[in-house]
Amino acid sequence: MQTVMKILGMLVLWSLVFGMMVLVDPILVRDIGWERSYLPMVGLFGLAIVYTVGWLSKSLIKGLIIAGLGVVTWYLAINQLLYWFVGMGILVVVLVVLTFTKES
Repeated sequence: MQTVMKILGMLVLWSLVFGMMVLVDPILVRDIGWERSYLPMVGLFGLAIVYTVGWLSKSLIKGLIIAGLGVVTWYLAINQLLYWFVGMGILVVVLVVLTFTKES
């Protein structure tokens, strides 16, 4: 039950971040393309779920998530400074979730 609640909490956080990106710049999808801008973040969310459930080494998954978020943030920074701030917001949200996820 605790794992289900963690996953639901992460879904809520991720939907907030996803909605924030759409609100900050609704033209993002038109300018960059849906696949190029959002699919990497969906992949990172999948890694975050795997981290929470504990299917793989938590330190490995945590490293992959942090590295992936760094790449996404860098990619967003190339396109526009505003995207960099959004990317940093995503990084902070996920790092907070990972920090408070109990290590086993």
